[in-house]
Amino acid sequence: MLLTALVLLAQLSSPQPSPAQTPAPVATVAPLVAETPVPRPTLGPDRPGARFGSNPAIDLTDPRNAALELGHRHLDKWETDKALKVYKKFVKKNDTFADGHYWLGLAADMSGDPLVGCAELRRYMKMEPAGFYVPAAKSRSAACPPPPKDAFAPPSP
Repeated sequence: MLLTALVLLAQLSSPQPSPAQTPAPVATVAPLVAETPVPRPTLGPDRPGARFGSNPAIDLTDPRNAALELGHRHLDKWETDKALKVYKKFVKKNDTFADGHYWLGLAADMSGDPLVGCAELRRYMKMEPAGFYVPAAKSRSAACPPPPKDAFAPPSP
């Protein structure tokens, strides 16, 4: 960046040739700068939970929540397909556990299935309207298409 500024300063301070002497413009390319990869933060063994934040009210050391923690660990490593499988299994066993639906929706959306993701995020918000993840679920589901209307529902007045 400093080099670019010095080159521009040198060009501005040099005498300008007349239009008849001006050579055809030559395209210049900025020097390539090696991009440093952005590290993906992970949480250590002393702090379990996905890097996206986990509900502090849930005891992840409880054996019943081992599957939820396993899904979080997959998300820590960006293994979204594995996390999706774990969360599906968790929700199947614990369908009334709202946080499971949030994590399933998040993993589905990250895995490239936004329809399932949106449906699960909506389900979470319906089950837990004042839940820990509601702000994140609302933000993420803002881009979701409207839910499909039930073809067998009576018409609204």
